[in-house]
Amino acid sequence: MLCVPVWNQDKISYLSVPLGYRMWKKKESKLELAATMIRKVMPEFQSREHVIILCDSWYTKQNLVCIVNEYPNLDLIGNARIDSVMYDLAPAHTGRRGRPAKHGKQLSVETDFTFSGEKIGDYYTGVRRVFTRIFGN
Repeated sequence: MLCVPVWNQDKISYLSVPLGYRMWKKKESKLELAATMIRKVMPEFQSREHVIILCDSWYTKQNLVCIVNEYPNLDLIGNARIDSVMYDLAPAHTGRRGRPAKHGKQLSVETDFTFSGEKIGDYYTGVRRVFTRIFGN
């Protein structure tokens, strides 16, 4: 879908326009199918300054999110899956011998994040900068 912002009664709403569809065949994964469809439409958006893929956590896996590296004007907004491994950012040099750690300790969503005290819809929100391998190394 292409979501186009339109002004409607003193507020912005989005008009969703289908760009294409394809039946899934078991020859390729659903994520590969999504990546193929994105590659097919991106040439039409070369002249656009900013294109954003908005997806749920099912799509935030490396074989789809890696497509962001193929186009300079393409970004992705998606939820991290609950089973995505997240690490604290690289720790400061410890002074010990050997190769320095690439990342800090593994984080837990339940214990290492501070969430808002107020729900937005059905969710509490929280923000923390982390290291993850969703996009590869």
